[in-house]
Amino acid sequence: MPIVLALLAAAMYGTGDFLGGLAGRRAPLLAVTAGALLAGLLTLLVLVPFVSPALPPRTDVLWGVLGGLFGAFGVTLLYASLASGRMSVVAPVCGVCAIVVPVLLGVLFGERPHALAWVGVAMALAAVVLLGQAEQSSPGEAREAGLRPVLFAVLAGVAVGLFFVVLQRTSKQAGVWPLVASRIVSLTLVGGLALIRRQQFGAVRPTLRLIIGSGVIDTLANVVYLFAVREGLLSIVATLASLYPAGTILCARVVLGEHITRVQMVGLVMALAAAGMIGLG
Repeated sequence: MPIVLALLAAAMYGTGDFLGGLAGRRAPLLAVTAGALLAGLLTLLVLVPFVSPALPPRTDVLWGVLGGLFGAFGVTLLYASLASGRMSVVAPVCGVCAIVVPVLLGVLFGERPHALAWVGVAMALAAVVLLGQAEQSSPGEAREAGLRPVLFAVLAGVAVGLFFVVLQRTSKQAGVWPLVASRIVSLTLVGGLALIRRQQFGAVRPTLRLIIGSGVIDTLANVVYLFAVREGLLSIVATLASLYPAGTILCARVVLGEHITRVQMVGLVMALAAAGMIGLG
């Protein structure tokens, strides 16, 4: 079951990130991010009475606060990279970093997956790299895809990876309360920065559906991942969840018409194979 939930989380992360990146191209980035975080927080508050009626231990709240710091940093930079660069390039870069961090820390925590699972992790890393091999039609596009957006994607990936690790440290009895604490912190930081930067919140109205969709889907992905990582190994569940660039690329292909190269198709196939190996391992 953790494997299935992790793959479901990956599909939802990919879709939510695509919607957020698309909204970031059409409206002020910080306002978009704050709106998505608000939509996610409201979603969690609706879910809490059904899945987490009891108040959580203080330690889990503190883990959630730490996750909120990483989450605010990660989602802002991720939306910035998706909005300013080629989605089919920057999303896989973020995905690679989001795999490496939990895998390394999972090993330090004492996890020892089966050898076949390790092969799957290695294949997942290779798949994400191949997914980032998009064609550039001009030197200008190559510079756009290779400089600042990619740097943002690297930093976002590290933050996302640390966010994955933090959620794994929470206890089962905490339910989704750590996510609530995380969203409150993230929303406070991003919303405050948006106000300081005097972002025009009214400018997000044309993209409101995209923002709400991004926030709701991303939050539900966090919930699914949280349940998965509490039952499975961090190094395995986080690796599968970090295959979300495949979903972003497919969305970019269907909605924006971005071309999927042969190498990227190989990456998609390898991602599926990696998921199978990890599941068998």
